[in-house]
Amino acid sequence: MRKLLAGTVLAVTVFIVWRLVSGRPGTAADEVKRMPAGEAREAAAEVGRAVAEEARLSRLGAAYAPGVVVLTNAVLAFDPRKRVKVPSEEWSRYQAEKHGVSKLGGPKAKVTFHVVDEDGNSVTNATVSVNLAVNNVRPVTGRTDCDGLFTAEGRLSEELIYGVTKDGFYKTRSTFSFGGMGIVSMEEGRRIPWNPTFRVTLKQVRNPIPMYARQVRIELPKKSEKYGYDLVKGDLVEPYGKGRQADMVLSCFGDKPPPLSRNYKETLVIESNCTRGGFVRRRKDGWSTLFSVHEAPREGYLDKLTLHTDSEEGRQPQKIEIGDDCYIIIRSRVTIDVKDGLESACFGKIYGPVTFGITTNDREGAGVAFKYYFNPAPNDRNIEYAPRNNLFKGLKSYEDVYEP
Repeated sequence: MRKLLAGTVLAVTVFIVWRLVSGRPGTAADEVKRMPAGEAREAAAEVGRAVAEEARLSRLGAAYAPGVVVLTNAVLAFDPRKRVKVPSEEWSRYQAEKHGVSKLGGPKAKVTFHVVDEDGNSVTNATVSVNLAVNNVRPVTGRTDCDGLFTAEGRLSEELIYGVTKDGFYKTRSTFSFGGMGIVSMEEGRRIPWNPTFRVTLKQVRNPIPMYARQVRIELPKKSEKYGYDLVKGDLVEPYGKGRQADMVLSCFGDKPPPLSRNYKETLVIESNCTRGGFVRRRKDGWSTLFSVHEAPREGYLDKLTLHTDSEEGRQPQKIEIGDDCYIIIRSRVTIDVKDGLESACFGKIYGPVTFGITTNDREGAGVAFKYYFNPAPNDRNIEYAPRNNLFKGLKSYEDVYEP
């Protein structure tokens, strides 16, 4: 539909321009002369806008033309590069060719960046920095044009590293490796894919707020028993700590493995302490300095999460975990007004990794560690943390957390 519209605009524009400049009796030129001055200027401006729009569509079309490799935040949907066996004569020839251009700073490389916001709109005047070399000088830096495009060309060893910044947005940074074992990523001294389009998303800075933010290492007095944890107090609830209201309930099961043994099973259960409370597991947006969404979702919460590690000598450990690439959105302190049925809740996020394990069998203790951000304002789903605005005061260095 977009191509059809663009073609129609171009055809109409060409026809109007031809009519305007032909100068023949009774043509559009005569009609323009008979127009009031204001209408004539508006007609000319409309033609100019149509031409400019067609040029814009043409530039974006080139960045997404058939055959162009498009990487969204440096993630390939497929690998178009050539693969060969290792070892093989072809691989040896490729290695020799690569070694030959390494003295020059690597093969030539060309990349195009299309910078967009979270709605897919092009972002103009964003600063792009990429570790290509020109005359032995790195990096190549420039700004996106009116279509959010910036093209960089230079020499590159193997790994492309880039960062994109603009006031009012969180920084996006990522890497992409052109090379790899068995991957031929150069032809005739040029990196392939040649001139891929990196579609880079900048997350907008919307409404950062102060939050309770903390890195915690929780000691559970006994394994296999449940303990409430208060995110506002940063402690277990009474009588095991200073907490007053449980935002989650933790329990750890298993046995501490003997020294040097790989035979053990450990389980951590994280439960909600209220009706309609719970957890949503998400993958971090690792390419942005804001890993999470701006707002917690309204629905989709599970009342329990079970993490598990099952290790046995001679086989790969079986794990269900919250790793460094994941996070949890938490909904807690849910209350429902009896009279009008209105619901109130608080929201936060827990960043992985969530680590846990039995500490000592004789004491039957367990340990849990993670970092979290908690918004204590009822019915405010905002979980965008304002850096250096921690509601916890006087934290020790190992307890404090930073984002972005």
